[in-house]
Amino acid sequence: LSTVFDMKEMPSLKSEYDAALGMLRRCKSHIENKEKGEEALAIRCPSGLASLLTGRVPSGIDERPANVTLFDITSHFARLPSSSACSDWHSSLTEVWSWLECKYSEWSDLESRCDRALSHSDDVGEMGSIVKELKVSGM
Repeated sequence: LSTVFDMKEMPSLKSEYDAALGMLRRCKSHIENKEKGEEALAIRCPSGLASLLTGRVPSGIDERPANVTLFDITSHFARLPSSSACSDWHSSLTEVWSWLECKYSEWSDLESRCDRALSHSDDVGEMGSIVKELKVSGM
């Protein structure tokens, strides 16, 4: 394509696309595998996942310019119109992005339920149920 469109920057765009998809896949893996590394722990909490989904570097991950750009462009790519669906790369990216959005929604719900259960400290059964769900969720 770089030859057809005379776009010398095409290889660098491809590397940015690959980095964005790779980063999302790593984040999903951190959650699914309940990984413990620095990046994993930054992602495996609602605030970290919210940061990622809004295009910001989660707290606990180095905010060097390359990371700031990566998180920002990944959010941008994921929000491109569905007309980009003809791209295997974009389809893969939005699939992982949707999974992360669902995970964030699940975690937010668990947090709300936990807050309600804590405010009604006599509901030990509910807290036990929430703790089990938290362990399974990858948070």
